[in-house]
Amino acid sequence: MLSLLTAMVAVAVSHFSNQAAQRGSDIAESGLHEDRFNNAVQNLGNPDSVEVRLGGVYQLASLIHDVPRYHAPALKQLASLVRNHAPLLKCGDANWEVPNDVQGALSVIGNNNRPPAKSSMRFSSDLSRTCLRGANMAQMNFERANLHQANLSHALLNGSTLAGVYAFGADFSGAMMMKSDLTCSILTTAKIRNSMLLGAKLLGADMIAVDLTESLTEQADMSYAQVDGAIISSQQINMLAKPLGPPQPYCLPPDQYFPIIPGLEAEQ
Repeated sequence: MLSLLTAMVAVAVSHFSNQAAQRGSDIAESGLHEDRFNNAVQNLGNPDSVEVRLGGVYQLASLIHDVPRYHAPALKQLASLVRNHAPLLKCGDANWEVPNDVQGALSVIGNNNRPPAKSSMRFSSDLSRTCLRGANMAQMNFERANLHQANLSHALLNGSTLAGVYAFGADFSGAMMMKSDLTCSILTTAKIRNSMLLGAKLLGADMIAVDLTESLTEQADMSYAQVDGAIISSQQINMLAKPLGPPQPYCLPPDQYFPIIPGLEAEQ
């Protein structure tokens, strides 16, 4: 009996010791992840070096892959980097190009995007009032992003998912947007002049007062798009009349967007 009791006590002690050790290991690992995140954010905030900021972008990309709970805060920090280092006023400089750290941040965002539910009042990422002229965003996912008044002129957007984006007043002039998905997007007053929209999906898009001058829209699906006041050709108008399927619902009705702009934050 004494031997059995001794053995049971030993097993219990070993069990609780292992649990304590595991808790200690989990705490240490959590602290390590927190240090990685803080270090990456510190590098993103470096005011002088694009290379250091780009290193921070890579650090956050790695952390997103390793620790899923950092997905939302990491993307929010990356969107902040884009807004801070590619503000709209940069487009006033004809020679300005998207820097490597901003391009890197866009790539991480576009390859890790998680759009909110359609019933949500939030967007996936806040890239509003940014100068993304000439940026490479092809084959990436920016569904439900906030692109309010962003300048994406001459950007490469072929095959990109832009469904449900809020791009009120955005500039897509000269952009390559072949086979891009703009279903349910809000493009009111957007400039899409001289753009390549071959095979693009614009089902149910709000295109009120959009300027589509000289844009190539062959094989684009513009069914049920709203084009009141838009500058479009007779050929483009004919595309609207094609009954290619049932009406597509808006991701959110337009009247639900306006009260929450510009103070909208990305969903956590």
